[in-house]
Amino acid sequence: MSEHNDEPLLMDMLDACRAVTTYVKGLQLEDFLKNKLVQDAVAYRLQIIGEAAYKVSPETKTLETTIDWFKITGLRHRIVHDYRNIDLERSGASPRNMFHRWLSAWKASLRTSVGTRRSLLLRTSCCYA
Repeated sequence: MSEHNDEPLLMDMLDACRAVTTYVKGLQLEDFLKNKLVQDAVAYRLQIIGEAAYKVSPETKTLETTIDWFKITGLRHRIVHDYRNIDLERSGASPRNMFHRWLSAWKASLRTSVGTRRSLLLRTSCCYA
């Protein structure tokens, strides 16, 4: 069996996380709901996060138990396959708050992920400090 390199996938997740944070910075829910361009950009980046998470090796997923890999990939599947039933107004929160909990948790876990990747990931700035 060949060794699976998860580093590019983890970096894709971190980069997408950083992009979502930039897109929603300073936006209120009303502004976010009116801006289809930002909604599409966020949806695209969340799909990248979900797809990369899906492709991360079982070994890494087993070692990194603070990330809910199933929910991340489930979010991607929902955006892609159940897009008509996504209710952006449901939360009533600012986009920053909507994504903050997920992205902060993912960032923290990804930044401290497995072994030799650690120094590289710690140098990557993403989401919220």
